[in-house]
Amino acid sequence: MKAYTNTVPLKNSYLISFTALDPELRGKTSTILAFEKLPSFMSHIFSDNEKSKVEAEIRLYQSDIDITKEMLYTSDESGNQVKCTIDKYWSKVFNLKDDFTNDYKYPTFAKLVKACLSCFHGPLVESAFNLMDTLVTDSLKIDSLDAVQTVKYDLMASIETSYEKYGSKKSNDIQFTKISC
Repeated sequence: MKAYTNTVPLKNSYLISFTALDPELRGKTSTILAFEKLPSFMSHIFSDNEKSKVEAEIRLYQSDIDITKEMLYTSDESGNQVKCTIDKYWSKVFNLKDDFTNDYKYPTFAKLVKACLSCFHGPLVESAFNLMDTLVTDSLKIDSLDAVQTVKYDLMASIETSYEKYGSKKSNDIQFTKISC
C-alpha cells in the first residue's frame, strides 16, 4: 500500500480541488477553498467578468437553503430512494432558479462544474494507467502504447476489423513513422 500511495498524485492541488464536487462536502470550509482554486485551473473558460461571478456563485452554493439533502437522492425503478449520480445531482442544482428574477442561480458556476465533470475519470481511465504501468518497459515506451490505443480507438469508431479497414496490404506496403519503441 505504501508503494501505491507514493506513486499516486495525492498531493496534486488540481486533483484535491476536484473533491469539492462531492455533494456531501457542501458547506465545509475545505470545500469552499477547493472550489475557489478550481477557476484558476480552468481560467480559459471564463471571461474577466465571469471570474468574479463564479466566486460569488460558489459562495451562494455553499449556503443556499434551496439545496437540500433530498437532492442527493432519486427514486429507482422500484420506487426506492437511491443516491443520485454526480451528474444528476449537479443538474438539479443548476436547474434552481432565483425566486425574484426567475433566472438560473448558477450559470457561471455551472460552466466550471461541467468543465470539471467532463475531464476523463472513472475505472476505464484507471485501468488504462494500470495497463500502461505494467507494459511500459525500456523497450516499449508510452508513445508506442499511445499509438496502439489510437489505432484501437480508430477501429472501434469505424466499427471495422483491422483487415476490413486496411485490407490485405502487406506489412511492407504500410507506411510507418519512427517512434521511440
